[in-house]
Amino acid sequence: MTASPPGRRRFDPFRQISLALELPLIFVVEVLLGGLIGFGLDHALHTKPWLTLLFGFIGFGAGMWDLIRRLGSGNGQGGA
Repeated sequence: MTASPPGRRRFDPFRQISLALELPLIFVVEVLLGGLIGFGLDHALHTKPWLTLLFGFIGFGAGMWDLIRRLGSGNGQGGA
């Protein structure tokens, strides 16, 4: 098997499929986790619905940041 020329990536359909399945799941989990943390704090501190909304937005921001980071790396593995 020959190596790809520098600057060109070899097309890997399994990597593309795994990335396509992984990214939406990661995003949804981060938003739900933020919302659940906020809901628990709201319940404990009697501040409904403010902390649920705040932590939901924080989870949304974290999810977007993670998606951008993973897609920006070009290989789906993160990092610089």
